[in-house]
Order: sequence, then C-alpha cells, then structure tokens
Amino acid sequence: MLLPVGALCTAAFLAAAPLAAAPARTVELTRAVVVVHPRATPLERQACRLLVEEAARRSGVRLRVSATPRAGAPAIALGSAPRLPSVAASRAARPPAASEAYALRVLRASSPALVAAIGRDQRGCMFAAGRLLREIRWSRGRLRLPLLRIATAPARPVRGHQIGWRAKSNTYDRWGLAHFEQYVRDLVVWGTNAIELIPNDGDTDAGRGERMTIAMADVAASYGMCVWLWYPLDDRVPSGVTGDGLEPGRPPCPSRADGRRAILASRRRLFGRMRHLDAVFIPGGDPAGCPCPLCRPWVSTLLPLAADIARELRATHPNAGLWLSNQGFTAPDNAILYRALKARPTWLAGLVHGPWAEQSIAQMRRETPESYPVREYPDITHCVRCQYPVPAWDPAFGQTLGREPPIYRPTEDAHIARLNQARTCGAISYSDGVNDDLSKVVWSAMLWDPRTPVREVLAGYCRYHLWPADTMAAVDGILGLERDWHGPLASSTAVPATYARWRALERAAPLTLRGNWRFQMALLRACYDRYVQRKLAADRLAQARALRQLAGALPRDPLRAARDAADSLERSMEATVAPDLRARMLALGQALYDCIGMQLSVKRWGASGAERGAILDALGTPMADQRWLSERLRALAARGDPAGCRAGVARLLHWEDPGPGGWYDDLGDPARQAHLVRLARWEDDPGYLRGTRCDCAMPVGTERQSWLTYAEALYDSPIVMRYRGLDPRARYAVRATYAGRYRPTMTLTAGARWPVHGPVATQRPPVTTEWPVPRGSYHDGTLTLTWRRVSGRGAQVSEVWLLRR
Repeated sequence: MLLPVGALCTAAFLAAAPLAAAPARTVELTRAVVVVHPRATPLERQACRLLVEEAARRSGVRLRVSATPRAGAPAIALGSAPRLPSVAASRAARPPAASEAYALRVLRASSPALVAAIGRDQRGCMFAAGRLLREIRWSRGRLRLPLLRIATAPARPVRGHQIGWRAKSNTYDRWGLAHFEQYVRDLVVWGTNAIELIPNDGDTDAGRGERMTIAMADVAASYGMCVWLWYPLDDRVPSGVTGDGLEPGRPPCPSRADGRRAILASRRRLFGRMRHLDAVFIPGGDPAGCPCPLCRPWVSTLLPLAADIARELRATHPNAGLWLSNQGFTAPDNAILYRALKARPTWLAGLVHGPWAEQSIAQMRRETPESYPVREYPDITHCVRCQYPVPAWDPAFGQTLGREPPIYRPTEDAHIARLNQARTCGAISYSDGVNDDLSKVVWSAMLWDPRTPVREVLAGYCRYHLWPADTMAAVDGILGLERDWHGPLASSTAVPATYARWRALERAAPLTLRGNWRFQMALLRACYDRYVQRKLAADRLAQARALRQLAGALPRDPLRAARDAADSLERSMEATVAPDLRARMLALGQALYDCIGMQLSVKRWGASGAERGAILDALGTPMADQRWLSERLRALAARGDPAGCRAGVARLLHWEDPGPGGWYDDLGDPARQAHLVRLARWEDDPGYLRGTRCDCAMPVGTERQSWLTYAEALYDSPIVMRYRGLDPRARYAVRATYAGRYRPTMTLTAGARWPVHGPVATQRPPVTTEWPVPRGSYHDGTLTLTWRRVSGRGAQVSEVWLLRR
C-alpha cells in the first residue's frame, strides 16, 4: 500500500541529525510570519500554502500567515507586484518586467529580519515561493536563509513535463491525487509551468483514466500550471461497436464516416468535461493512427482531422491551442506538411519536435513559418532505443538497466536542454515515471536560465529533496552516478568509488532519512552499477575458464569436451553473484514500491513490461556468451561426429579472429570499434541524426553478446568504417553480421563507387556473411566501407571483419 502523501519522507526530513554549521551570514526565519496581501488571489494563497507546508515538512516549523507583520518577528513578504504585502520595504524587491519573473531579496538581516519574495504576476509569486524553499537551510526546528539578492525571469515560456496516468508508466499509474499533487509541488519549485496529461491509453481502464485526467488537470491548474493533453489518434474501438471505419480493438478510421465521428465525439466529450485545458498535442507518429490504405499518406489524413479537433477544442476552451509533431514523417510527408503551413492555417498553434523526427530542430525551425512556435518534446526517460541514448554506454548496462532505469545524467541533460533553446519556445518532456526525476529538475532549471551551473542545480536538488546535512557530498554522489556510465565497465574505477560514496552516505544518514524515495533510488542505482560490474567480471572469468578447459580437452575427446564445457557454462549462469547486493536491491525495490508505487519488476510489482523499468528482473542476465556457446557446443556434441565437433569448436573458439593482416570490430561495443568513423560529435548531435551511435536490443534467444548490440545510423545517415595501411596488391574480403531491431535492408559500398553488395535484408536470427572487396577501392592503401539503409529506420551493423586473403 502506498504511503499517504503527508508521509512521503516527512519523517525523514524531521529526523535529520544535527546539521553542519550554517552558511556564513544567514537570516533566522524560524519565527517568521508570512505576510500576504489581504486580497491575495487563490493562486497567491496557494503559493503561501506551498511555502508554509513544505517548510513544515522539512523542519517541523509551522510559519504563521498574516496580512500584517508581527512586532519583533521576522517577516517574509510574499506576493505579486499588483498586490504587494503590507510591508512597505517589499517594494524594494523589484522583479524583472517579464511574465512569471520574481525577485527574492533579504531586505533586512535583523531587528527583525525582512525577506521579500515578490512575483511580477501570480505565477511569479508561486515561483518566488518555490525558490525561497530551495534556498532555505533547514534543520529540525530551524529555518535559515543566506543573504541573497535574486531577480530572475524565465528564458522560455514553456517549461513542462508529461505525467501520464497509464498502465505503461513505471510509477504514475499507482498514484492517487495526493501523490500527484505532491509531485506537482516538487516541480513548481523548479519553475515548471506546464503538465502534459495522457487521457487515452489502450492498457488503462478508459473511464478511470478519464476521471483521473480531469482531476489531475484541476490540481495542476490550482498551482498555476498550464494543462496540456498528449492525445494521439490511436483510440481503440471497444468490443461490440461496429460501423463504417470501426473495427473492435483497432483505431477508428478517420477516412470513413463513422470512424471520423467517433474520434471527434470522444474528444468533444472529454474537452467538455475538463475545466482546465490550455493545449492539445497530437503526435504525427509514435503512435500515429489508422494504418489502412485510405489513410496513407498519414499526414494528408492528419491535417484536416486536426483542424476539426481544433474546432471542437475551441468550442469549449476558446483560448486553447492545438499542436502537431512530424514524428515518423519521411521527406515526402514533411513536404506535404510544410506546403500546408504556407497557407497559415489558423487552427494550428505550433509544431512540436519529438523522438523519431527525421529532421533536426534547426531544420524544423527553418521550414516553419515564424508565426508558429516550435516546442521540444524531449525523451528524458529512456537510455537506449530512444531519442537521446547514453553516449558510448557499456553493453552490460544496456542489457540490464535497459531503457528506464533510475537516470542521473545532469551534465548531459543540461547540455541537451541548452542546445536548441534559441530555436524553441521551450519544452515539455516525455516521461513515464519518476526514474528521471533529476532530469526533470535539470530541464526545468535550464529552461528557466540556461546559464545556471549544473552543480548549483544539484546543490538545490540535494538540499531540498535529499540531505541538507551534507549537500555537497550528495552532489558528488550524483555526479558519480553519471560518471559510472562513462567508459568500459570492466575497468571502471568510478563504479566502486561511487558505490562506496553512497554506502557512506547511507551509513551517516539518520535511519528515517533512508526512507526518502529519492535517496533510495540513487542508492539503488549505485548498488546496481556495482552489481553489474561484479557480474560482468564473474561471467567473463567463468567463460574463459570453461573455454581454456575445452581447448585443453578437445584433442583427446572432442565430444565429451564439448559436453563438459556446456555443463560448466550453464552452471555459471545459475551461480548467484554478489548475493548481498542482490538482497539489498530487492529490499530497496520493495521500499520504492511501498512508498511511491515504483514498479521495478514485472512479477513482483506488476511492471507493464521488461522495458518499463523492470530492472530487477534483469539481475540474472548473462554478461558473457555462456548461453550462445553452451547451445552450440551441445549441438556439436549431439551429432556424434568427433572431427566435425573439433572443427566446429575451433570456429567458436576463434570466432573473432580475423587472421594475419585482418581486423575485427564489435561495432556495438564502444571499446571495440576502432575503425568506425564518427561523422558528428555528440556535443553537436546528441540525438544522432547525423552521427553513428551504439544501440542495444533486448535478449530474446541465444544470441552472442555482439549480436545484441550494434552500430546504428538513423534514417539516411550512413555507417562508415575506414581502414588504413592496406596492401594494394593483396585481396581482401569483408565479413559482417547484420543485426538490429529495425531489421533494415542495406547496401554496402567500398570507396566512393565500388559496390560490395546490393540490397541485403537483416535476418533473424542474425546471419554472418562474407563478400570480396573490389581491389580498386583500396588502391592507395585506404579502404572506406559505407552502409546505407534501403528500408527500415536506419542502418544497423553488429560485427565486421576485414580479412586478408
């Protein structure tokens, strides 16, 4: 059972041990009165409530609220420029002349102290209260504030995150309104001004989902947030419903009369029931809508349908806007879209750039009329098979932590958030739970002020959410979690150091602080990284030992040697590695489920799938090739042919050996792709629209580790490899394994014009094939190989050998 919102870490805050010495020159606010205007608006009073209740949760100090100051007591003047509190000096705190701006200033340090938190408008008042909470140094029974002088305005008008109450979520679907309100508070403290809800999901009870959407919209609006809906055209026709364009279990067909009426009717009903709705975003893909031939090309169906939905929206919410994305659009699709935009349709409010858009934000901005703003829809919740994968991630992490682990990428998130701000009106992120809690904070902070140092953001996060007793130690711990994912895992010294740091933080923390879900999640990640490192070492050692024994016994009795080696490899897969770490992670998983409904396992806690944050189901994932080797060794032994078995084992033992004068690259492993050409820097292209990235597939059978990972070039970008120092007189062949979840059809070219092979489709299971290299393509001793997609989302190549014949 989830804890009630009031219990979410309140005890942890109140039981914090005596803190380190307060920062030099602080103002004592323990006995302060919050002074508000007697005719404060509901939103300004909500800001006051936020300040008072969150301060009390952390310190046990309940600040008084009054329309007038109290003699001899410190005062916090909280309000907005149109309704200044009755503390005359509060006029000295002048917010910038911009919407949502605020000023926060210590006007008098003593006798008694006076602090002004003044917004330019009502939202600015809310954000001023949030910033004050971030800056307060709290402890049990005390509130102190450094001497500060802040006047700030947001860089971007749209700063939000998606919170979809649906079964796919790794957390949100277990929440009630109290949990949701607490999370809205936690976001508004960082200047977040928009929440994007998901009203329609085929895996969630439609009636309950709609009721939650309406209620969540009311909560978000009560904190001054804009309410957006992410509303794709992928409705599912209920069973028993029939008609023209209505097939149960499939999306209604908008190209048919009954299907179109059903789509518009469902939206008309929801829009009419919602009291608060500011914008609707229809993704052009991921998902799209009806796949039937009548609806192709989809963009030509989408545009008139979106115009009708916009009319339904404005009938009940006249100021609301409808936005579209071009996710999944090809070049012809985009041509239709931008041709339609030249007519300046008045029903369209703006465009959204999201995952799987073939264009960059810069390209979208260039082709979009200036009258339409562009909004980002960044995927901050995934690590692989996504828009912004972790650069050069070790394959062992990709196969265990997968898509939705607890994410700590503050410097990378900050860079991505800053990269395209000048071209957009802001961003509302794609998120499916709280695994990306820190990423939400970093994006909100960068959209408010991209000049903010990352360490400053982390200090505020740790002070407010984690542990004010040793803020900078927690900051270093979070940065350590980001460093864990840099470089080869096997040789990483960062991973054990980060684990030791978080264990030290845990030992020093009060017992109740360990119940803080954000602390638990960070500790879980530190344990997980260390566990995967230890399992990787154990699996590789067990495999190497089995293969050494196999090689030694092979000449005497190849059939028995193969069976014995298979037995040894299978025993290594059943062995338990680091049982102490496993037990600790399972306990943390249970604690996170009990506190916030986080689902880290399908069987234990009901995660909706292996890719939806179920990282604790992956603890037994083999880190070496034990499964692939044991299956093939048993197959060789079962044939009863000693000579054939000996030859087959030799191929397995020397799988990667390119022979004299050759090279082998495992293109899915960043540490083993020496000949891969980087066509763009990550800093310039973190979404890899031009460059080549590594990606990782989910294990589905008995693949080699090298088949589960691959180099990937999206859309029309190529995969390029370059070899130097070849002998122009020699003959070479290229051998390659094609694998990847897109299963593309590709061509391979040597040099600028020499075909190696025409269209070849990727097979499942993967097939390794060899082709001769045209001699003229390396006449100068340099060979360039280029793979391009013919079909599929992009080119994908797992292994490449260049063999000298």
